[in-house]
Amino acid sequence: MFYSCGDNEEEQGKKGKLLKTALYICDGGATEILYTAYYDNQNRLTKFKMSGVEFEDETSYNFQYSTNAITLTTIDTSGNKNIVLQLNDSGYLINDEHCYFTYENGYVKEVKYAEYDRISKFSWINGNMVQETGSNHIITYEYSNRENLLNIDLIRFFNTALPPHTCMLKFKGLASKNHLVKMTENSHINSYEYEFDKDGYPIQIIGYFYRGDDKIEEFKYVLTYY
Repeated sequence: MFYSCGDNEEEQGKKGKLLKTALYICDGGATEILYTAYYDNQNRLTKFKMSGVEFEDETSYNFQYSTNAITLTTIDTSGNKNIVLQLNDSGYLINDEHCYFTYENGYVKEVKYAEYDRISKFSWINGNMVQETGSNHIITYEYSNRENLLNIDLIRFFNTALPPHTCMLKFKGLASKNHLVKMTENSHINSYEYEFDKDGYPIQIIGYFYRGDDKIEEFKYVLTYY
């Protein structure tokens, strides 16, 4: 979350609550990772840290804002690493270390991966990303009718291959407006179930995968808010 650009104010969590902590639980509780988010008085993310048995010490991502740029500092046991991320006039990321981004009406339309010389294209319907198409994959996404009030991109949140702080930063275009309930890639299916508080914010999310007809819990998130 980044603001010198007013178009994104609502996307930064000004509707209400901001995510404070997300406790990730998997392997029957054998693995637990706690993610904690910190903000400034403009609701901009200033720090995102991870701690748990997976880390010898905590890892944190710190954010400093300037006009059309964010300086991201990663701090872990190997030291500090700084990256300057350039934003376009709408406040969306132009490129990072590996990708170039193209947008349409605020939504990411295309991602070009420079290192691998491949492109992913995204289709949107009614404010939700419904399909991602790449050179060797097609992923479809399905949603509930409940509005996603979170300052989180749930698709990135559930994708453990992505750096976890990226789900907090909606500077890769607008996030889907509803809650993701199913993701299908070829014959592989993941589904997601939610428990909500009285204000409509999820306090627990459970992710499942399928082996034949068996529905198997893959992970659980327990969420708290400011």
